[in-house]
Amino acid sequence: MREPKPSPDTATVEFVRLGCKVSSHFHTGTIRDWPTTKAVIEVLGENRKKFPTPRILEAMEELFPSLWAIAAGLEAGPVIYLALPFLAKDAIGAMGKEGDVGPDTFLSTREHQELAEVIMDTMADVGAWVSVRYSTVADPLPEKDPHTVRACWL
Repeated sequence: MREPKPSPDTATVEFVRLGCKVSSHFHTGTIRDWPTTKAVIEVLGENRKKFPTPRILEAMEELFPSLWAIAAGLEAGPVIYLALPFLAKDAIGAMGKEGDVGPDTFLSTREHQELAEVIMDTMADVGAWVSVRYSTVADPLPEKDPHTVRACWL
């Protein structure tokens, strides 16, 4: 028997739809499922010529399994925050899987930096202005540890 196809969180999608109509600055909460992510990006792209929705969806589908979560909204233009996982098991692609991913397999600063670079390059390729937010949890770190990439389209 086939499993039902997951559906997007309609409350989040409608929040974005309403936000796009009445505000120039808002954000969703944390999103960790592909159907909601896809629907939110499609709504953000409605009536925005500088937001290449099909290319962004293609890029996000490739990046999504390696992320911890996303948040999206408007900051004068569409914005997507791509959060990196702290533990390997926290990546979206690892959800529900057992085996090689141990409970305390931390991603190193180097792994975070490499992942952030891939995300930044990918988002820049689809026309985004990108910036990185760094962790301040364990301060001082010998190197800057990225935890979130911000991609915006103006």
